[in-house]
Amino acid sequence: MKTLITITVFMMSTVINAQTVLFQEDFNLGLPVNWMTTFSGNATGTWDTTSSHYGFDFDSTPFMKCYDWNGLVTNEVIESPFFSDMGNSFIYLQYDFQFLYQSTALEGFVDVFNGLTWQNVRTFNGLDTLGADSIDISTYGNSNMKIRFRFVNNTGNLWEHDFMIDNVKVTGNTITTIGLSEITKNDILIYPNPTENFIYWKGAAKSEIQLIEIYNLSGQIIKSENAFRLQTKINVSDLKEGVYFLKLTFENGQLHMNKIFKK
Repeated sequence: MKTLITITVFMMSTVINAQTVLFQEDFNLGLPVNWMTTFSGNATGTWDTTSSHYGFDFDSTPFMKCYDWNGLVTNEVIESPFFSDMGNSFIYLQYDFQFLYQSTALEGFVDVFNGLTWQNVRTFNGLDTLGADSIDISTYGNSNMKIRFRFVNNTGNLWEHDFMIDNVKVTGNTITTIGLSEITKNDILIYPNPTENFIYWKGAAKSEIQLIEIYNLSGQIIKSENAFRLQTKINVSDLKEGVYFLKLTFENGQLHMNKIFKK
């Protein structure tokens, strides 16, 4: 009886392409006409540009502010125009902010439109905060993205509160994985994606797959399972929230790699 020994050599490196700016607004020319503002409440000053607020500025240029001197009920929204993720793998929302809740019930919300619904990616409340955010919004990438900022105080509290933003930018990068003699098997359906607990696949029999691996964004293997221990799924409940790559290795040497999102 002959024993067939197959030695597979696999090298993987990760290449991040030059950063692409998908959307940008610094508000230096005032409130852009393609940004939409909606107001319901009694804020003293709804979303508008200013060069200084109580002597504060981000970079000596105009920025957006929303405030209320009287602590009244407010719900003020500023929303960007649509933009496309252009097929990028890694999408980040960046902006400068100052949030002054001033011991009231004020909340500030940052939301991303995923093509169907708004998804909250940052909430400010209970703490005066100044800084710059860089938020991974890759999960929500689509050809009709939008972002919005909301200034909300549902009870008023009779005290001043303020929310300021500047230098809004959305950037994208693409990732390239380089393998040795790789052939991608394209008839595999991976689902659900995003997921919380399990990743399933269709289009390949259990016996066809030798190895299932999950890589992080640095190209490191963080989970590996032999196919005989699995059926058509892998448990990812122990992974942290984020973006990963699933790699299926088939008996005939073909590979399938798929980006997965862990919630």
